[in-house]
Amino acid sequence: MKHKKAALTVLYILDILWVLFIFGRSMKPAPESSLESDWILNLVHIFIPSATEHFVRKLAHFTEFGILGLLVSLTESMRSSESRVIAAGSLFGLAVAICDELIQLTSPGRSCQISDMLLDFSGALAASLFVWALLWLIRKKRTDADHI
Repeated sequence: MKHKKAALTVLYILDILWVLFIFGRSMKPAPESSLESDWILNLVHIFIPSATEHFVRKLAHFTEFGILGLLVSLTESMRSSESRVIAAGSLFGLAVAICDELIQLTSPGRSCQISDMLLDFSGALAASLFVWALLWLIRKKRTDADHI
C-alpha cells in the first residue's frame, strides 16, 4: 500500500508537470514556436524527408496530448477501477486542450483552433485506449494464469 501511494504521488506530480509543459509551450510567441518547429522538422527530415512544418506541428499536438492521456490514464488506473481510465485520460485531455488553445489567444501571433483541440483530444483518447487495452490484457493474463 505504501508503494502504491508513493507511485500515485509521483504520477500526480508528472501529470501536473506535463500540463505546465504544454501550457508553457503555448505561451511562446509565434516566431519562437516556429523556431522550435524548425529544429524538430530538421530532425524529422532524417526519417521522413517529405515532412512539412505543418505535419510536425500537428504531430507535436497529438504526441503532447498522447503523453498527457497516458499519464492521466495511468494515474486513474492506480486510483480507481480500470473502467474509468479512458474517460479520465481523454476528458482531462480535452479540458487541457481547451485551456491550451485559449492560452494561445494571449500569445503574440498565435491563435485558437478547434481543429487543434480535436487533434489534442484524439492524442489523449488514443493513449487512454492504449492504457486500457494494456490493463485489460494484463488482467486477462492473470486470470488465465489463475485457472491453470
